[in-house]
Amino acid sequence: MSIQIPVTAQIQRPKAMFFFYSPLQTVFSSPTVSDTTAVSTGSRTRVTLKSYSLTLPSGANRIRVLVYGYRDVLTGSVYLNIDGVDVASADVNVDSETLLIDYVGSISPGSHVVKVDAVNVTSTTVYITKVYIATGIGLTSTTLSDLITFSVTYQLVRSGDIRYSPGVRVFVYGNRKTTAPARLEVGSSPITGRNQLGAGNDNNTAEVFLAIVTGSVTFQEGGGFTVSATLRGAVGATGDTIIITRIMARAQLRRETYGDGEVRVYERGVAEYFAHAIFVSVPGGTPSIAHVMLLRDAIDWIIISSSGSNVILHNYKVAVVAPVYLTASFSEDPLGEGFLRWVQLVVWG
Repeated sequence: MSIQIPVTAQIQRPKAMFFFYSPLQTVFSSPTVSDTTAVSTGSRTRVTLKSYSLTLPSGANRIRVLVYGYRDVLTGSVYLNIDGVDVASADVNVDSETLLIDYVGSISPGSHVVKVDAVNVTSTTVYITKVYIATGIGLTSTTLSDLITFSVTYQLVRSGDIRYSPGVRVFVYGNRKTTAPARLEVGSSPITGRNQLGAGNDNNTAEVFLAIVTGSVTFQEGGGFTVSATLRGAVGATGDTIIITRIMARAQLRRETYGDGEVRVYERGVAEYFAHAIFVSVPGGTPSIAHVMLLRDAIDWIIISSSGSNVILHNYKVAVVAPVYLTASFSEDPLGEGFLRWVQLVVWG
């Protein structure tokens, strides 16, 4: 009878690991109205044709109201009323749709009622065809000033020689009435990606895409954390106004140039990579069908995933002899449309 000695298998331990998770978060949102339902009155006394109850968040301080309409025979009048006070009015003496009122003014956070009234002056019918309302953070200063300080959450765990550049990215929406290019920035070393910050008058919509802005911040490692950042801005000419209606933001694995990667693996071994990349479509941006995940080795970039606006990559393995960069297409700061929502990476060796 022989004696058998049990053999204990060694559990393989990773040489390095990296985990990052950061969702896109809405850090500011103020009400907008896009009402294209036509209404009319033939009354010889003033009546309310449109009424909107709006609750503005903390930080909101500006409102723009655009009222379109016409009359069919002679003359009518239209009034814009906010919280019981007439703030603008116009005589209606055109027989085709036109912009009747373009009001920009200050407003405070809290509940407000915006009304559009009309009256038939000389036996006619007055029509209100469109009402657009933008509320939010007003940008009117020609010198760079703080607009809003916000916080975003993230998770980050790292060990071994895996490198990255920490940052924060914001997607900004709003309404412009400007004659010169404006400027937005966040964090340190900010870069503005896709944007519509040139002169423009958004007088036929409540909200447009304004800019993607990315800047550096400092991350903590070893768990779940919160990082704060400040969005700053300036208009290009006195009298210009931008109303920021919505801001989405996230902690960012920053890809500062076209040649680097969001996750850079210097630990030799076999890297096992999982990731989820998302593409945010913006005017002037790159079609989402071209969005993929990439690996850069010592020679060139290599496509390692399918294409789409929402891509998940599982169990991708690559030998790391020279440094390997992993990233998502169009995530570099000068564009900023794509980003890695989460990354899980282990290096075995």
